[in-house]
Amino acid sequence: MRLWFCLVALLVILLPARSHAFRYFTPPVGWAPDHGPVTYKVNPASYPGVGWDPTLNLVHSAFRAWESAMWGRVRLTYGGSTTASGFDQDNQSTVSFNDADNILGCLTYARTQYRHSTSATFQVESETFYKLIEADLMFNNDEFVCFDWDSPEAVDGPACPATRNMDLQTVAMHEVGHFIGLGHSSDASATMYGSAETCDRSQSTLDSDDIAGGRTIYAPPGNAALRKSYTVTTNGADDARQFSDGDLTDGSLVYTGSASDACAGWQNNTYSQLMEIRIRIDLGELCRVTKIRYNMGNVQRAESWNADLMISPFGQSPTAHGTPNQGAWTEQTGSLVTSPVYS
Repeated sequence: MRLWFCLVALLVILLPARSHAFRYFTPPVGWAPDHGPVTYKVNPASYPGVGWDPTLNLVHSAFRAWESAMWGRVRLTYGGSTTASGFDQDNQSTVSFNDADNILGCLTYARTQYRHSTSATFQVESETFYKLIEADLMFNNDEFVCFDWDSPEAVDGPACPATRNMDLQTVAMHEVGHFIGLGHSSDASATMYGSAETCDRSQSTLDSDDIAGGRTIYAPPGNAALRKSYTVTTNGADDARQFSDGDLTDGSLVYTGSASDACAGWQNNTYSQLMEIRIRIDLGELCRVTKIRYNMGNVQRAESWNADLMISPFGQSPTAHGTPNQGAWTEQTGSLVTSPVYS
């Protein structure tokens, strides 16, 4: 069974966010970097049948995942329980499970409603975002009538196809995406796609499109290319070394990412052969990529690394919207750690 997510009724016109499938609201909104920590409170009344502790943990994990996708520029902080529910304009952001007025009916899992300033804004590159004041999430409490809220473990279980089990984690992740300012994505694999199936957890973790959306709204100033998708490959004269899980490529493997704090690590193990690092960047806007940052030294002793720059072969002139670029850097010996490209 496929049900639909619901946004604020008067705020469903969406803007395409450059070349990605994610969308902003109209007008674009977000939590300003100078806002300080954004506090959300949870009303325990009518919590789903999975239990209070599992429910709260899944809500927290959704906020943590999106906080990471926002470069950590805005902190999403749990403020404890509250008796507030629904969409009260009370200058506090809440999560509740009691749809007392039956606003959602049987066709909608949850709804997020927000309020933003009509004058206070912040700028991200050429885009103006209105500052959010509060955002409220309300989950459908027609449990056992329309569908059954369930834990990820139950949704993954063999009995799920015979039930109407809906993954609470999937819906929480989706609604927190609205909480930070994202609309519905046109990418059906994205968490922010406008609908989801029961007995399906494929949208329970953030897709690359979701992450790109969060990192575009909350991008650090002056680093346009950091938010673009890039792919790193090597020529095989290398050996992967110990860095963060998932951040490595070895020879023919490909590493793709767009995080400012991600690293891809190699060590040259064929000293008779130059190790080549090749980076492909799919630019979603006009920008100039001139260099990458790297470190050389003992991979086990980060404090001994010597930071330096390798100049990009992309040239100094701006590159047109959507143009893929590919270029190579070479290093003769030692270990190489790349950070994402920046302009």
